[in-house]
Amino acid sequence: MPPNAITLDKLSDLIFDPEDKKRVKSGVINPIVPPRTKTLEIMYFRDLLPVVRDLVAITNQLIIPAIPGLSQSAQSVRPDHKGHVNRISWMKWNSDRIAYLETEESYYKHLIPKWDDTSDDIELLMRQARERFGQEWTEQDFQALALAAADRTNDQSVRYFTRLAKQVPGIDPLALEPWLREEVKLFTRDNVNLITSMSEDHFDKVEGTLIRDIRAGKKNTEIAENIRKISRQSKNRTKLIARDQTAKFYSSLQENRMKDAGIDRYRWSTAADERVRASHRRLNGRFYSFNKPPSVGNPGQPIQCRCVAIPVIE
Repeated sequence: MPPNAITLDKLSDLIFDPEDKKRVKSGVINPIVPPRTKTLEIMYFRDLLPVVRDLVAITNQLIIPAIPGLSQSAQSVRPDHKGHVNRISWMKWNSDRIAYLETEESYYKHLIPKWDDTSDDIELLMRQARERFGQEWTEQDFQALALAAADRTNDQSVRYFTRLAKQVPGIDPLALEPWLREEVKLFTRDNVNLITSMSEDHFDKVEGTLIRDIRAGKKNTEIAENIRKISRQSKNRTKLIARDQTAKFYSSLQENRMKDAGIDRYRWSTAADERVRASHRRLNGRFYSFNKPPSVGNPGQPIQCRCVAIPVIE
């Protein structure tokens, strides 16, 4: 070999990044592995965290402190072992609600306490909670959060294909992508619906818990803890939205860009940790087509799937 000849190793130094160089073996270039979406997921979750924090704050500040009064109201209209209702206790708790009415004894004699009064109080309380949350967060706010997540995810996909273009002839990272606008639109719409549903379900569950637990005569501390559990569930649901939606959107972008480049086949690659589900572990390293995926679908599409598709260059 002439002393000034450029070897494959030297050529790879000139063309590829250090990470890409490791994938050059025996003159065959193996496509780089697409980056995972963990960082994107964390960033999206951080953006969504203020939403769930406001849900929890409203619940803690408005609803939980009202539990003792609601329980006392319900207890006052619950018959004792003789079937009698403690009207005096009920009227004392309700004094602030009927202060504007006459206070003669004759009025109270005709006042019949009912569970409906407690139910109405719960309904009013929950309406106030929902209205306060609606003042803090609007559909436009949710759209902004979703669009920011879409932009970050798309940027990561574009960076990957820019690097891949250095390896694979024919890939144009600057090519027009007429499908992209629709993908972003669908992602934004779906995520606005998911965030809205999460907040609505939070208050629905709180209201249902209040009604069931108070009717059952549970202790105030137990009712409060059951409501705090709902707050924790809402936070976990936010994590699920961030993880699942980021992976799905990234997978869809990757598939569209690979198809634009004439790449239809891929090699399934898992996250290679203990969290990988057994059904996906069996797919690791196998080859599939986007048009003929395995029964679970393409990588990233099943719920909370962290797998990626490594393009097959033919």
